[in-house]
Amino acid sequence: EKKVLSLVKLIISPSDIEKKILIEDYGVDGKRIIVVPRPVDYIFGVRKISDSQKIRLLYIASVRLQKNHLDALRLVKIIKERGIDVELHCIGAIQDDAIFGECMNYLEINRLAEHVIFHGNKSHDQIEKIMGICDFNISVSQWETFGRGVYEGMVFGLPTLITDKLECIIQADNLGVFPCIVSSLEEMADTIIDLFYDEKKYENESIKGKELSSLLSGTNSDNII
Repeated sequence: EKKVLSLVKLIISPSDIEKKILIEDYGVDGKRIIVVPRPVDYIFGVRKISDSQKIRLLYIASVRLQKNHLDALRLVKIIKERGIDVELHCIGAIQDDAIFGECMNYLEINRLAEHVIFHGNKSHDQIEKIMGICDFNISVSQWETFGRGVYEGMVFGLPTLITDKLECIIQADNLGVFPCIVSSLEEMADTIIDLFYDEKKYENESIKGKELSSLLSGTNSDNII
């Protein structure tokens, strides 16, 4: 890999954190790296708190170890234990059957099967429809190079919450628009509940997607290149 990277004249990276890895771990000259965020083409709209008393969460991620789906299920349990109805929609391919089996076992043991839906892979239009019924976008992933699922939800207008493990987003100063960042599942649950019952706070998080939709447009990516 180092040999290949040494031969190319220009490297396009989706995030500052990946650029840092290329420089520190692969010895690439930073001057040969351009950071170009991946385009996200969902249509932004300011979201309002739904009239439903059920909180609907969205997690866009393939089912594998890195994406940490068990923590998403634990989050559902925490919110439910707060006495609030909750539903989690997971979108993404099942890439690890063992991990998926662990998720199914967790749902059965904790009687959460009716509160979690694994949709599998979906088209752009299908994802947009599922986004439309959700109240929040979340990520409990342990590591990303860009965090596309996070930005897809934000650009759509969904208030979005991530853990402080996602350095690629926390350190994305080139974008300068950040989701809610929490340090634990308990804090994520508390923040979701707080936003769900506070219309002003909810809309303030939703509106972040307006600026982000311009920053992550295909036109802006072309201009950077």
